[in-house]
Amino acid sequence: MKRKLAHAAWTAVATASLGAAVPAQAKSDMVRIAEAADRLREMAAALERLDCKSARKLARPLLDFQADTPVDADIRQAAQAAELSCKALDDPNGALADLHRLTRLDDSPDMMWHLRFAIETELGMKDAAVTTIEEMTQGRGAALNALSFPDLFQFVLRLDDAKDKPLRKRMLIVMSSSGYQPDTSIPMDLVRYRLAEMLVEEGKIEEARAIVTGLENSREVIDASLHPKLRGLLPNDVDFRAIAEKSYRRQLDNMVRNPDRLEPIIYAASELHRLGRPQEALDLLMAPAPRTEGENPFTDLDEQLNWWWDAIASSHFMLGKADAGFEALKKGGATAENEGLNVSQILNLAMIQVRYGRPADALETLKAMEGRSRSPYGEMVLRGARSCALARLERPGEAVADLDHLAKHEKDGFMLHLDGLLCHDRIDDAAALLVRKLEEPDHAVGVLLALSSYEDPPVKVPQSINEAGWDMLKARPEVRAAAERAGGTRRFPIQPGLF
Repeated sequence: MKRKLAHAAWTAVATASLGAAVPAQAKSDMVRIAEAADRLREMAAALERLDCKSARKLARPLLDFQADTPVDADIRQAAQAAELSCKALDDPNGALADLHRLTRLDDSPDMMWHLRFAIETELGMKDAAVTTIEEMTQGRGAALNALSFPDLFQFVLRLDDAKDKPLRKRMLIVMSSSGYQPDTSIPMDLVRYRLAEMLVEEGKIEEARAIVTGLENSREVIDASLHPKLRGLLPNDVDFRAIAEKSYRRQLDNMVRNPDRLEPIIYAASELHRLGRPQEALDLLMAPAPRTEGENPFTDLDEQLNWWWDAIASSHFMLGKADAGFEALKKGGATAENEGLNVSQILNLAMIQVRYGRPADALETLKAMEGRSRSPYGEMVLRGARSCALARLERPGEAVADLDHLAKHEKDGFMLHLDGLLCHDRIDDAAALLVRKLEEPDHAVGVLLALSSYEDPPVKVPQSINEAGWDMLKARPEVRAAAERAGGTRRFPIQPGLF
């Protein structure tokens, strides 16, 4: 927890220090401000290694930094954030009291709101954290919009206990409102869809219908069309292909509005994949390649580079160019993620190596994960890939521990448990698992997506290791009956995702 608390201030301090460009009217102060910016960088590094003694020493002279430029204010505020972060490590309640006092001031800096929210979430003060977000909607929109959408969304997902439902709804209402406009290409339908689910559960059908009929992003419309409680709110004549086309056009508009960002290019390519146009996707992705290697780099390169390689790999695989796809995933795996190898890309690579009949390569790829931390879902992916690789190598006895983990931690990724069962020809167990999940509203959509059919791909790709198993599952009477009880499957005139 200490590292996460310090990281909140480190982000603010690092942003301030890197952004401490001297405006034209302050050229005479260039040397003074440049020296202060260097000190900020040192302070950020000290915070990152939890060296509060050094951070405070560096911050002290900056707290009284006097000048009349916006840069000076940024420097003072970053120093103050460092002081409060260090205080939070030893006295979090005291630091919060200071932050609540500071954020009541009309001219309180955004970073103080961000630090307040970070400390409350890390201390498990869920109600207080949601209240902080709501208070930002009252005249502090810039502070709210500057918060990372993925971080806020992860906070929402952690509000998964029954007692957290009111808090979850409050967060979804804020994030679904027109007042929340984060700097991201991620469609806000991601949160609106979840708010509609909660409204249906509360019997507020017309409010939910207004949200569902207003969904614009292809993925959420597809999910809603299969959702046991939302599908009836959509019109019967949904044109899924037209919706994907519109989603693609919106991302092209995002590219024009945000020429310095890689994210909208990746999202536009994903819609082209859904439309079965992988060559266009590849051309779109490769056009800005020089900007991923240091030439006028994208501002979000650190966060998006691995996903750019992921999208390139998908394009290659959809075009039947497996070797090029593997190479792209390997390059993505070499990009930094939390100061180490990119876990997501390495696991994707292992999974698709199994699919393409290269189980020995998959096991070799997974060796890179030894001794590295991973999320509960990442652990499921690793064990699922390894289990299936061992099955293909006719070494099932070595997969017992992995299969046991998949079963015991099913909540972290039940579809990976299902794949593990299919890899080992345990069709009866797989069918029982599917039937059970089809009866759970939170999981039925994912299963119905997997059981649905899609447009033929532009290039026939190798048969999945579990394709025959899925064919058997789809034919099982108990699975078909459970799918019908959940609302039934569909045939979509688009492509499913590859990963």
